[in-house]
Amino acid sequence: MNVDCGHSRDCIVMPAACQRGLCCGSMPDCGGSSRCMTLTLDTQVPMNWNLVADIGGTNCRLAMACDGQLQHRKSSPTTTDSAVMQAVVDFIEQVGTSPERIVVAAAGVVADGGVTLTNAKKTRLQAAAFANLSTTGLAWIINDFEAAAWSLLTISEDDTKVLQGSAVLPHGNRMVVGPGTGLGVGALVWGQGHPVVVPGEGGHVGISPARRQDIPVFEAYATLDADMQIGAGLRFEAEAFLSGTGLPTLYRAVCAVRQATIGCESAEEILNAAQAGSDDSATQTAELFSYYLGQVSADLSLLFAPQGGLFITGGVALRNAWLFNDTFLQAFNAGGRETYTRLRSSTPLYLCTQEQFGLTGAMNAAQHLVV
Repeated sequence: MNVDCGHSRDCIVMPAACQRGLCCGSMPDCGGSSRCMTLTLDTQVPMNWNLVADIGGTNCRLAMACDGQLQHRKSSPTTTDSAVMQAVVDFIEQVGTSPERIVVAAAGVVADGGVTLTNAKKTRLQAAAFANLSTTGLAWIINDFEAAAWSLLTISEDDTKVLQGSAVLPHGNRMVVGPGTGLGVGALVWGQGHPVVVPGEGGHVGISPARRQDIPVFEAYATLDADMQIGAGLRFEAEAFLSGTGLPTLYRAVCAVRQATIGCESAEEILNAAQAGSDDSATQTAELFSYYLGQVSADLSLLFAPQGGLFITGGVALRNAWLFNDTFLQAFNAGGRETYTRLRSSTPLYLCTQEQFGLTGAMNAAQHLVV
């Protein structure tokens, strides 16, 4: 129902006495019926808005997306699928109107309109369940790095640190590579003037020794985590080395080759020790990480020629910018024939410092995804 709020027809005013007054049929001064909740949002609530979510194995982040802005962000623990759905329902109730569209960025492989979260195996989410909560019946679940790629559509110089190339972000195809808990990859390309995101699982491409001195480390890794080994040779999923989950195993492999005592357990401890120079095995592990992340990132860049920039993000990257050093750049720019060496070295490289790229990407996707 409409209320003469003194504002435009595109918004309603949520009264302090009753958040649900306009949708339960009561007047704003109803005093709070049993169907009403206490207002927690600020005055004006747009009638046309999208709900966006960034859901990982640990946290469920929600926000209202309206006019290219994220509003009323809220975070809660990710425990079960029912807990996630309840958090979404509660968020919508607090807003007081239903969203037009819902886009959920989730950390997992999306298939058949659903996803099982990679690091929360008991949590299975289905787009159909979210669709029932929107006014249009439209809802999508996209991979978290599909969302990361969508975030590149609106990224600005304020969100980046230049590693190679121009300080002014160029237009063109863009890619994102993100070492965090896992290794995520996404691409934003342009077709007939429109942005299109190409999802994939690039973090699971293969890597193998590129330098003779690294062969013993790869051999030791094979004895520690055979599940990551591709075939019978010394080829592994890239995520085995280039992620917060894989770093401790890589460190143990280095310790085994060096016949050194294991002094660190977590990725954070390893990288802190490497930066401080207090553990030679940690230092070698960090050098391997920088080198192979540079090599894999460059190999992936050849798929889409991202002259709009290749952006590095993810928890490991954001907390350890020092890893993107000469070792990283030399590995990135080392091609075979001169033509492809030039192509690598001409690729603009940036460290993306935008922490809310999941929500931003979901917001951008909501504006461009079609049925």
